[in-house]
Amino acid sequence: MVKLLHLPAPELSSNLADRLRQEQAIIQVLNRTRESGLAVRVSSYLAWQGFHVTSTANADRSNYQHSEAIIRDPSKTATIQALKTLLHTQVVNQPKDGISPAMSVIVGQDHPQIPVLNAP
Repeated sequence: MVKLLHLPAPELSSNLADRLRQEQAIIQVLNRTRESGLAVRVSSYLAWQGFHVTSTANADRSNYQHSEAIIRDPSKTATIQALKTLLHTQVVNQPKDGISPAMSVIVGQDHPQIPVLNAP
């Protein structure tokens, strides 16, 4: 599990960042590119923003052009809004009760530039 300091990006209001942390939505990050280590970088970045990321992996293929957030628990509205704001990604609703993770972030070739985070 990745859990670091919570340093919200300026794009997130303090209210949205607080609601995001309260929701504790479980998120998985999958890399759909050939860029090695991308899922870990995105996961670390999201954890710094207060997301509850529990796993990273490579997706089934590595040639996807577009990133997307697959939402299984639509009740996590703050988490959904924060993902859209930070990653500028398409949201795909696939509601399923009791399924974990609540969301999967699938990183494609069009992913935004993710800052490199260095712990002090």
